[in-house]
Amino acid sequence: MRKMLTVLSISALTLSLAGTAGAAPIIEQQNSKSPIQLYDTTIPLTVGSSYLMSGDAWIILYGENVVQLTGNKATMINPGTAQVKAFKSNGALLGVYTFRVTR
Repeated sequence: MRKMLTVLSISALTLSLAGTAGAAPIIEQQNSKSPIQLYDTTIPLTVGSSYLMSGDAWIILYGENVVQLTGNKATMINPGTAQVKAFKSNGALLGVYTFRVTR
């Protein structure tokens, strides 16, 4: 009986240590910096120019008559100011692009 308890205790300790060692990389990944960081940027452009944005989804906050979106490509169609909010693939906010468009 003692041998069985000793074997079980050693097995449990081994699993416990393996679980702790296996969890360490996950904690490091959560604390590591993502290649896509939250940012806000202002970009001066001219009518007819375009800009490729980062992220996986975009919403025009204002300036629908200034910028036209096609996927991640923003095309400047009129002078003015427009803001586009960009999101990561998990839905988290990536940042806001502010386009200042001149002729």
